[in-house]
Amino acid sequence: MKKQLAIIIIFQFQFLLGQNLEKFDSIVFRYNYSSSASRKHIYETEITKIIRIDDSYNISNKNIDSSLITNLWTELNTKRDNFTYDYFLSKKLNVKKSKIKKHINFYNPILTIKNKKITQKIKNQLIIDIKNLKSFSEFIAHEKPKKESLYGSVDGSKNISIHFFYNGKSSLFQFETFHNCGQPFYLGEKLIENKTVNLDVNQLILDIIPNKSKFRKEFSYNNILDKYINWYILKEFEKI
Repeated sequence: MKKQLAIIIIFQFQFLLGQNLEKFDSIVFRYNYSSSASRKHIYETEITKIIRIDDSYNISNKNIDSSLITNLWTELNTKRDNFTYDYFLSKKLNVKKSKIKKHINFYNPILTIKNKKITQKIKNQLIIDIKNLKSFSEFIAHEKPKKESLYGSVDGSKNISIHFFYNGKSSLFQFETFHNCGQPFYLGEKLIENKTVNLDVNQLILDIIPNKSKFRKEFSYNNILDKYINWYILKEFEKI
């Protein structure tokens, strides 16, 4: 009897979820950024809209596989503890040598002021270590979103959200900008009790949104590498 009841509950949930999906009139992906850190005020905004025409979804005059929309909605409503070392490794992250050199050169004058020097030997070792993602597991453990923490941007204001509209109702999901990759995110207001982590959402966004979109770039798994490179360089510089 319990088994039959469980099957009925699962079926009802799947039915309701399917009903909601059929009612999505539009989905709005919004990216806003503003900063007054320099003399020139910077403001950027981008809105990408998906609309439903009959039984299909359309973005920039192109049809989207409806299963992507189904899966995006499902994953946005699912908590997964997948901000992990293994998960990021599965995405085959690629650290470019030129990017590592750029980060190292940025710190060169800072170390010079402190009467420290980055030798060629140190540079070469840093490049080898970072290319091989040395201590990456330690970094991910450090960066993993904390359950009781809320984050914010220091040098500007960035807002990233997805808004579903259906049958006169709407559901808003807001994403963090402090941690690269937009994690964690919130259903509704940015409150601790509304916080969710699920990196599977990122892959669906990458599959749905056009390549040149600013919104899309926020969810690239490679974004985590910028923080990792800085973190590793600073950690090693402490030993000089």
